[in-house]
Amino acid sequence: MNNPAPGFIKRPDHKLEITPFEGHVSVSIDGQEIAKTDRALMLAEADYPVVFYVPLGVIPEKMLAESDHKTWCPFKGHASYYHLTHEGDTRENAIWTYRNPFDEAMSIRDYVAIYPSAASVEPSG
Repeated sequence: MNNPAPGFIKRPDHKLEITPFEGHVSVSIDGQEIAKTDRALMLAEADYPVVFYVPLGVIPEKMLAESDHKTWCPFKGHASYYHLTHEGDTRENAIWTYRNPFDEAMSIRDYVAIYPSAASVEPSG
């Protein structure tokens, strides 16, 4: 590994599993679908709820604005954020992405996750 996650050194039993979702995932705001994909990933980590990641390109670019907000996870890496604007309403730091994740999370590179308070991300068979 060229860029291993340091978190696994201290906590080798930490669960981080990323798998392709077999079906479609729809992203909606106030009941209006803004994106849909059949290339979503499911990230299961520790005891947290499963998070769906969708390819960055499925969210309309005109709805996104890069944020200065950043966070760090010892298992995934540095997260960058986007504001999400829909019909004049901006949801700050609503979307996050790992542009250069650690090796163990490399499959979520170029994917984004969305806070449930900003948009509904719903899987369907």
